[in-house]
Amino acid sequence: MKAVILTPTLVPYDAVSNDVRLQHKVLNEILPSYIYTDSYKEDGYSSKYLISKEDLANLTKEDIIIYHHSVYWEFADKFLFNTKAKIFIKYHNITPPGFFSPYSRVYENVCKMGYDQNKRLKTLNAVFMADSKYNALEFPGAKVVPVFTILEDFNGEIDASFAEKILKNDLNILFVGRFAPNKGHRHLVKTLYFLKEYGLNPTLHIAGGIDRELISYVDEIKRLIDFYSLSQNVIIYDKLEFKKLLTLYKTSDMFLLMSEHEGFCVPVLESQKSSLPLVAVDRAAVKETAGENQL
Repeated sequence: MKAVILTPTLVPYDAVSNDVRLQHKVLNEILPSYIYTDSYKEDGYSSKYLISKEDLANLTKEDIIIYHHSVYWEFADKFLFNTKAKIFIKYHNITPPGFFSPYSRVYENVCKMGYDQNKRLKTLNAVFMADSKYNALEFPGAKVVPVFTILEDFNGEIDASFAEKILKNDLNILFVGRFAPNKGHRHLVKTLYFLKEYGLNPTLHIAGGIDRELISYVDEIKRLIDFYSLSQNVIIYDKLEFKKLLTLYKTSDMFLLMSEHEGFCVPVLESQKSSLPLVAVDRAAVKETAGENQL
């Protein structure tokens, strides 16, 4: 008997990938466990546990498959409906395609295909899990199993010289998340404008990867920043080493979250781990991620 975790991609510092790695680490102490992925970047852990498609073909009814579903994956359709193994599906949410329609036909179609795939997956004889009650709405009856997160790294040392620069600002506001239309960047910019109008001098730090497929969205946000004359008040970090990201969490005054759609929001947990006050809009799974009695 063995377990195999399936995920379309496995990369460092990604929330779903972290969930896969840590889930594997726990399972591997109980029974032999492996990982299959179509796209892999070295993460310092997974490479010795990766298996091939040929290995998957040899699974029996005694074996376990855990599929982490967060985007349309053609391989899942081909494999899950033919495997003899017992199937578990962990649903991480798919962004509604309407968010992408003004900016990327590719992402819009991929998300539509993901929702169509949800319908097919529901017909499987499988155990369904979701990482929030909000995500479980897509698969009624799914068990809620929150994501594994790597928060021990947030006990590390900060970048002192970087911290010194940040602390020179009057008010530091942080947002961490990829540059995507559901993340509410325009709301962040407008909020910054009103804070400035009220006489404050805020600096908004936006830390999140920029996707070339969504460059028209990034350009739109930059134009909005210029429209409100906030170019001196907004700093965008496309690629940021972890030590500097940790420094932003440790030295900012608040984490401002105005996303319009979050299936689970790991930066909320990272803020709490860093003792950084959170100001958030109660949408989707944000309040649920923050937990009970959070202001």
